Amino acid sequence: RERFEEARNRTPELGRCRFVEVALDDKESLCDAIRGADLVIHTAGPFQGKTIPQVLDAALECGVAYVDVCDETELVRDVKGPKYDGRAKEVGVPCVVSAGIWPGISAMMARDAEDRLGSSLGDAEYSFF
Repeated sequence: RERFEEARNRTPELGRCRFVEVALDDKESLCDAIRGADLVIHTAGPFQGKTIPQVLDAALECGVAYVDVCDETELVRDVKGPKYDGRAKEVGVPCVVSAGIWPGISAMMARDAEDRLGSSLGDAEYSFF
């Protein structure tokens, strides 16, 4: 939470963003946190072994756009299937699952480093560990 607050203080565009701690298995708590938001960005992993997308369910119930960084293959496959895709279309809410950090955010970090250095990095190597 502290790092989020620091980033928000440095970046005026994040002024309306908020960090919310909730119990992922408490749908009422999730809906209370989500209701009225423009977008939910779900990064509260680990996603491994999960079979029910509780936060996505709550976002759809509340009619709020959704993005996550889920890396659990079976869960992603299920969420991209007709059950959730159809529900998202019915509610009229965009949902992006498995946006990931590799290569999405990591590529943006490399670009930011290039901008700050004022030159090309050439090849960049990333490691999960």
